[in-house]
Amino acid sequence: MGSANELLLWSLIEKSEEDLGKALEKGANVNLLSPTGSSPLHVAALRDSAWLIDILLKYEARVDQKDNSGFTPLMVAALNGKTDAARVLLSNGADPNIKRPSNGQTALHLAMDSRSRMVVRALVDADADINAQANDRKFTPLHLAAVLNAGELAHVLLEDPQCDVTILDSNGRTAAMVATDNGNHRLGEDLRVYAMTKSKADKELLSAVMELDEEAARKALAGGANANLCLHAAAMKGSVSLIKILLDHRIDVNQIDSLGFTPLMVAALNGNTDAVTELMANGANLNLRGRDGETALHLAMKSANLRVVNELLKKGADINAQTKSDKFTPLHFAAYFNIQHIRRVLEMHTKCNTEIVDWKSRTAAKLAEERRRQLGMLPESADGNMTKPVEVSENVYKVTSSPRGRVIVLNYENFGEKDYRSGAIWDTKKLGNLFTKVRRHLQAYRERM
Repeated sequence: MGSANELLLWSLIEKSEEDLGKALEKGANVNLLSPTGSSPLHVAALRDSAWLIDILLKYEARVDQKDNSGFTPLMVAALNGKTDAARVLLSNGADPNIKRPSNGQTALHLAMDSRSRMVVRALVDADADINAQANDRKFTPLHLAAVLNAGELAHVLLEDPQCDVTILDSNGRTAAMVATDNGNHRLGEDLRVYAMTKSKADKELLSAVMELDEEAARKALAGGANANLCLHAAAMKGSVSLIKILLDHRIDVNQIDSLGFTPLMVAALNGNTDAVTELMANGANLNLRGRDGETALHLAMKSANLRVVNELLKKGADINAQTKSDKFTPLHFAAYFNIQHIRRVLEMHTKCNTEIVDWKSRTAAKLAEERRRQLGMLPESADGNMTKPVEVSENVYKVTSSPRGRVIVLNYENFGEKDYRSGAIWDTKKLGNLFTKVRRHLQAYRERM
């Protein structure tokens, strides 16, 4: 019997249909469990082998067998983006709504990590509970998509009539709020607009704007869609033509969304210069304030787009406006985000008051100095170069080779048969934010040269 089981395991590793058949004919245990509770079906799911799964199921493999961590074979397929495995398991009765005992996540939650649109679609088509909430943070799959900025997956979920965008997590946040809190502003805007759609025509208009389909947008508007719903989305997309189509329906160019943002603020936040110009040409008030007192010029700092900043300044944006909480001016924001080329443009503006202090009594120059220390950067010399190299430590690697070469970052989610490492999600996001900052620093440096 031992040799039959060994042949069974070997056939799964080698994806050998012939050897698997021989092993099962010799009496191999189709539900044999490893020390971690994994069954042959778990292995076949990870190997994404539909034909191996078919054979195992014909020999009465338990389709919803859980391993020691609470993963079913379908969960393994979903987590690892194995479309063929997911489809054959679902077609053979795998339950997509089983929850892991430890955190209450379903296969649809886990599929968000795989970023596989096909797996998500297969689960939704199999009537997976699209609004299932996990135990800890009460996240739905849509909340997870919001955290991961997985817009394509979010739209698969949103297309389902059962998807509820108003569900709150344990902190009282919708998926739109979660997206915004994680800096995923575009997805957050999408989700907020979806929350306001009331009719089929509204949804058709939103889809048209998201896909930049002008003809479909006109058709939806002719069918009675509410043009006011999508001006923010068009501004986010940066589509001047769609902005014009919507404004032709006499909508309010200064309408405010659930975050207190106007379409102009959204366009500035996303660095869409042409959209900013078009909205201002149609009466957008560039000095309206958001909930925290932020203006379009404040938000433009986050996009680091100098053209947007210049357009706003040219039209009379209040360069010294302060937010409510931190008392930041746009110059403070430029200092905080270390956007040197924009900071210099603001400082040179005739109306810029560089002596304004924030809530900690810091001028923008003082804040810039603090931020550079926090980011591990030294003050620049007069020519824009670092005054001395950063000292090597356990957190700073010395690189003296020429050329520098490339860096490879390995971030493991699974370690063989061990449990899934959920922290990999956050590591990926933090690294993405880090390299985004590095790119901005390099862009600023090149522009000074």
